[in-house]
This record gives sequence, structure tokens and C-alpha cells, in this order.
Amino acid sequence: MSHGLIEIDTPRLRLRRWRDTDRTPFAALCADPQVMAFFPAVQDRAASDASISAWQAQFDSRGWSNWALELRASGRFVGFAGLSVPRRVLPCSPCVEIGWRLAREHWGRGYATEAAQAALSVGFERLALEEIVSFTALGNQRSRAVMQRIGLRDSGEDFDHPGVPAGHALQRHCLYRLRRDEWAAARIALERADQPDIVALIDELDAYQKPLYPAESHHGIDIAALCAPNVLFAVARDAQGRALACGAVVLHGGYGELKRMFTQPAQRGRGLARALLARLEDEARARGCTAFKLETGHLQPEALGLYERCGYVRGGPFGDYVDDPHSVFMHKPAAPARDA
Repeated sequence: MSHGLIEIDTPRLRLRRWRDTDRTPFAALCADPQVMAFFPAVQDRAASDASISAWQAQFDSRGWSNWALELRASGRFVGFAGLSVPRRVLPCSPCVEIGWRLAREHWGRGYATEAAQAALSVGFERLALEEIVSFTALGNQRSRAVMQRIGLRDSGEDFDHPGVPAGHALQRHCLYRLRRDEWAAARIALERADQPDIVALIDELDAYQKPLYPAESHHGIDIAALCAPNVLFAVARDAQGRALACGAVVLHGGYGELKRMFTQPAQRGRGLARALLARLEDEARARGCTAFKLETGHLQPEALGLYERCGYVRGGPFGDYVDDPHSVFMHKPAAPARDA
């Protein structure tokens, strides 16, 4: 069924149908051994041209496929991201796959995540798909990280890809899934903090933390500070628009400081905090952050466990902080680039 030609603009990217001028940079991308590290081999020009021609035919017949990606600011070709129906029979067939492939110079800037989120929106909102899947070789941690950041879950249904030779090191693949009802359950976006429901969420956080520590050990920033130009504030909302969780990163030159991370108790265990943290890190990394730092309380084991699982390690005070027996200071680098 054709839905008419679908093209998408995101804050930084344009997802559009292919042009003949895309063929040369796409061929270079497909011939890069690092870009194709989790494919059995690099592709020659004939193979990359054939992919573009197939996708163009799909745009003609149904209005969507794998879109060419370009930077809105410059028109520079970045790679592709989009939705496709796998040609081979897989454990999840029939299915629609979300995928991406970016030129190496564009890794680590959050472009794959940004484009994939837009593609998910098209798939679930405009195409009314019931489920979208993604799969890759088990060791492709960059792509798996993107899958997780956009909300897909590892199904545990690892399989041998029929398009990879038997016995090849890349034959075993993982399968990630996302249903439309799961996608609709919580959406994360950058917003202003001075909204009534967000103020209520921050008040709930303060009510939880204040009994735990003496006044001099409280280091939360207020709503006005959360609205400052150097602050990125993210909110997770459900399908009805209700705020479920929030978090912020304060941009201090080369590093970002995490603040006001909070998930309503009834919403815990859904991965919202981890998804918020990943979104904030992506947004800060795209704005030049080279490290992340935070201060949290020693009586919050859930928060400490989250940060440790996300790669943060304990260290000493930073910025204007001083040693405090109630404080735990943590940090991690913003790299390596994972968004490929």
C-alpha cells in the first residue's frame, strides 16, 4: 500500500529519497572496512548502486524505505536510516526492520539515534505498524547501543543469519523488537522545566531527598536554573502526555554535569532512567561534551547502581563541590563514539 512519498526533517537531519549524486559517497561508505566491520565483506560500487536502486523502487511503490540522510545545515550526505522488509526469511518474518549506516566521519554525534527515532515515529504513527525489529551481529556494540537508546529490547532470540556463510564469525545475530504499544508507553524529549507537571515532579524528588541528608548536603538546582541556556532538560512522558521521569545535564564547557535525575516510584523498572540518561548524554555529546560528571547521595543505591551500569566510576569532588561524607562523585568520558 502506498502512503505517498514520505520524507522527514529532524532538528539536524533530513531523511529523503535518494538522488543519483548520493551514489558516489554511498559507495565510499560501503567500501570502508570500519563501517562494514560487522558485514561479511565490504561492498563494491555495483552492490551499493543496486541497494540504492532497490530503495528508490520501494519509494516509488509504497512511499517509504531506507532514506538517504543529509545534514540540514549543509546538505552534506551522511548515510542512510530507515525501514525495510527483509528479503530473507528470518525468525521474525514477516517483519519490518529499522536500520542505519553512517559514514565514519559522522559517528559519535547522535545522528543514527536521531534518524532512527524519526523512522520509528513514521513506522508506528503513519504506517500503523504493530512491531518494528532490528538485528545485527552479536558483537556490534555500536548498533546495539543505538537499538537500546531508541527503545528496542533484546528479545533473546539469537539466530544464524541466512545471508552470512555457515561458520562465519558474524553469522550469529541478535534480534531486537519494539511493539507499537511499548513505543507509545513513554517518549523522551527535551523540554522546558518550568511546566506545572515538571515542577510537581521536581517537588516529588525534593520530598524524597530532603529527609535523607542534612541541608548543607543538598545540591539540587531549582526550576529557574534548570531553564538556563546551558541546561538540557529531558522528560519521559506516556502516551497521554503525563510526565513519568526527568533529568538534566548542565553544560560546563567541556563536560556535562548530570542533575535532577528522577523517575516516579510507580514507573521504576521500565528502563526510563537509563533511556533518559542515554538521551541526555547523546544531546550533550553532540554539543561538544567530552566527559560527564555527577554528584549523588550515598543513601541512594538504585541511583548508584544505574550510574555504575552506565559506565560511571567514583572519583573526587569537581567544580565548586567539596568533600562531603554524604556525597558520591562519579564521572565517565563522553567517548568512545557508539552511534554508528
